[in-house]
Amino acid sequence: MLLNLDFKKLIPDEGLEWLFVRVAAKQIKNGRMDLEVIIMDAEGDIVALSHHVALAISSDRNLAERKGPRI
Repeated sequence: MLLNLDFKKLIPDEGLEWLFVRVAAKQIKNGRMDLEVIIMDAEGDIVALSHHVALAISSDRNLAERKGPRI
C-alpha cells in the first residue's frame, strides 16, 4: 500500500563488507502492518531509512476456493 525509501548516504563503488539492517513492526492492526527499516554501515552511519505500510491478511484468504470467474 505504501513504501517510502530515503537514501542518506551513497555506498562506494567497491561496495561494503556488511550493512546492519533493523526492521521493526510498529503496529499490526485491522489488516495493516506498519514497518520501519533502518540500514546502517559499519561506522553506524545511516545509509537508508524506509517505512512500509502493507496488507496483513490471513493465509486462509489466499487458500480459500474462489466462487465464480474473476473479472
